[in-house]
Amino acid sequence: MVLISNQSAVHSWQSAKNNQQSVVGSNPPSGFKPLGGYKWQSTKRNIYNKLNMKNKIPLFFMVLLPIMANLIFSCDEKFNFLEVNCSDCYRIKPDSGELIIQLTINDENPEVPIAIYRDRIEAGRIRIRDTVSEKTVYIEVPLNHYYSVKAEYKVGNDSIFAVDGDRIKTHRITDQCDTICWIIKGGRYDLRLKEKAPW
Repeated sequence: MVLISNQSAVHSWQSAKNNQQSVVGSNPPSGFKPLGGYKWQSTKRNIYNKLNMKNKIPLFFMVLLPIMANLIFSCDEKFNFLEVNCSDCYRIKPDSGELIIQLTINDENPEVPIAIYRDRIEAGRIRIRDTVSEKTVYIEVPLNHYYSVKAEYKVGNDSIFAVDGDRIKTHRITDQCDTICWIIKGGRYDLRLKEKAPW
């Protein structure tokens, strides 16, 4: 059995104080008096402080995550930072809107066949086929979907296809008009032929 005198314990504490070290234990040695405002740090308190810090970190993320999730999922519906013409804002959420299709109508192509696809053309989901003679065509479709449009032109003895795709969807406006309303964005297709540069 090794006996350590109380005087040796006090000396060890004073050495730790002089070396700016933190001494951790359950109780200070008998007869020891802290010097210069040096405080005894118990093992129990040290462990409690560490556990307390660990509990604060998950609590911080528990508060932060719902806020971030709300911002992420609301970005697709609320567009209050856009300039909105309230006369174009629907008080009742619409379920259909118009695709706006721009075409080239000329002497060689007085009429142009078009096909409207739901999703990408590769999916092959044709919804509408028509032959039109107007430079701008409006086609009503259900909202909040992606549509592709294909137009067929004749150039000499060849056929040329013009293709474009876009999503037409509603956005909720909460604080730019007198009341909550919805606007329609997207659904514009430019299928015009490029003009040949004169040489």
